[in-house]
Amino acid sequence: MVYERLAPIRLLEALRSRGVELVPLPEADYATLGCNVLTVRPGVVVIASGNDATVELLRNHGVEVHVYEASEISKGEGGPTCLTRPLLRR
Repeated sequence: MVYERLAPIRLLEALRSRGVELVPLPEADYATLGCNVLTVRPGVVVIASGNDATVELLRNHGVEVHVYEASEISKGEGGPTCLTRPLLRR
């Protein structure tokens, strides 16, 4: 998931050269932080409600999408990645 209009071109090129598929964020979901997607494990994500176009797009790409009610946390412009800490996976 990427909002290409704000992503560095060199980063996009580097990812594409490595065969990473970039899923562009639908413009309709930019204002509701549709790009704030938390990956739980490969192919499984959590996203805030109100990002219907992004949810549909991810599901069409074979991603298992879990949507949570975000009315309270979104008041402070937060999302699922704001409530997490990185884990070291071995």
